[in-house]
Amino acid sequence: MKFFPQATPSSLEPASGFFREALGELVTTSWSDLTSSLLQEAEQQFGPRDPRWFFAGIQFWDEGHPGTYYPGSRPFHVGISLTREAASNPRMAHYQLAHEVVHLLGPSPTFAPATVLEEGMAYSFQERVNLHRHLGMRLSIPSYAQARDVLNAMLALDPDAVRTIRAVYPDVRDVRSAELMRLVPAVSLEIADLLCRPFFRGE
Repeated sequence: MKFFPQATPSSLEPASGFFREALGELVTTSWSDLTSSLLQEAEQQFGPRDPRWFFAGIQFWDEGHPGTYYPGSRPFHVGISLTREAASNPRMAHYQLAHEVVHLLGPSPTFAPATVLEEGMAYSFQERVNLHRHLGMRLSIPSYAQARDVLNAMLALDPDAVRTIRAVYPDVRDVRSAELMRLVPAVSLEIADLLCRPFFRGE
């Protein structure tokens, strides 16, 4: 059996995105296939995910933005919410999913908000997927690009910095400026402080 490599689920009906459709010798990609593929890529780039967490799956919701959620506040259960608009726009859903899978690497047991470091990682990965898979999408909220730029300032000094940090702090929300500087000695206090700040999304 052959599969379309790294494809977006083809149907505009969201439920059908969870159904594999045979097209001759090929089988379409489902949302489950795509999530698995993206998560593997994110782990290759940023290090392995925290294995304590169970991924509960994907839902579509009425909030104006995608995000991760904690189903029933059950310990170590996490899922992904994509927007209602994305339910009828597979490329948008693919783009949103590329961002949210990064948040599966180290979810917060206390449901803490993301830091600039984590959102920089997520947006950087999302844009790489957008480019390489020719999704043609764009996120126009400046705070995400700013978070990516701060992340890139650290990576320019040490390309393995994120993997080094996550080897000690799988949930990067837990790292503080002084500890980040100890783990990545090339980073200045200014960059470390910016990366460890809570992320403010804005519009």
